[in-house]
Amino acid sequence: MTKAASHIRQIDQVVNALEAAYEQITRADRQCLATKQELPAALANRHLVIAHAAYLHAINTYLEAGGGSRGSYLVLDAQGREILPQLGTSWNYQPEAERFREKVLETVLAADHRFTSEFHDRRPIPTETFWFETVWKAYREGEVFQASSPQS
Repeated sequence: MTKAASHIRQIDQVVNALEAAYEQITRADRQCLATKQELPAALANRHLVIAHAAYLHAINTYLEAGGGSRGSYLVLDAQGREILPQLGTSWNYQPEAERFREKVLETVLAADHRFTSEFHDRRPIPTETFWFETVWKAYREGEVFQASSPQS
């Protein structure tokens, strides 16, 4: 997962890591426990391998759809843009595909333990000012407990 889904990504590595993640899910499903005390660790491990595959599937879907580099990661592409001439084409990258800024990728686990992902238009940003950060700031500054004057 670190090699395929960290700050430097290549689609072929993501595809290979995703298949390995699906194999881990299969192995987790076949896991036998010697005692009931092993159950919590087995369930935690199962959740980890499912999450592992979910992230890789979402990344793969995004890259296959033409999604490129974003703020926290670089997508390598030999036919992409050059970073520096001295680095050669092995460090060329695929720039951001701005059309995905208005999309949300929804990923769902199916009964066969494979994921499906679909892009949907994102919802608009809410207009209300009752955000956690503003409410928390008001609480920390003692404004929450101040009595408001009656309206006439």
